[in-house]
Amino acid sequence: MPKSANIRTFNECCSVLVAEDNKTSQLIVDFYLKEFGASTKIVFDGDALLAALEADSFDVVIVDAMMLILDGVNAIEIIRKKKLHDNKPIILLTADAVGVARGKYRKLPIQAVLTKPYTKNELFETISSVVL
Repeated sequence: MPKSANIRTFNECCSVLVAEDNKTSQLIVDFYLKEFGASTKIVFDGDALLAALEADSFDVVIVDAMMLILDGVNAIEIIRKKKLHDNKPIILLTADAVGVARGKYRKLPIQAVLTKPYTKNELFETISSVVL
């Protein structure tokens, strides 16, 4: 479990927007983030992600690579091109461990990749590494 001082710092600085199209995965990430004290907004696809970023600001964005309508990879490129999340961290969430190992996502303008399935501690450490 992360140290309490780290959780306190995390709680003070972290609003998280999550784009995830799987309802179970949404519940898990929302539960973990709220357990750490982060404020969260969960959206179902890339279009909703873009709309949320146009309407509000977040400390970090977590984007599932494979979503319907507008996938995470294309959504990230639009976010950076339109400067919707200007110079703030984006974490790509993927079940493609082989792609991660082969550097498939290396050229994306992101700060980290988190591979599914992940633990609560892996989520915390990944977010902490890009925002704290």
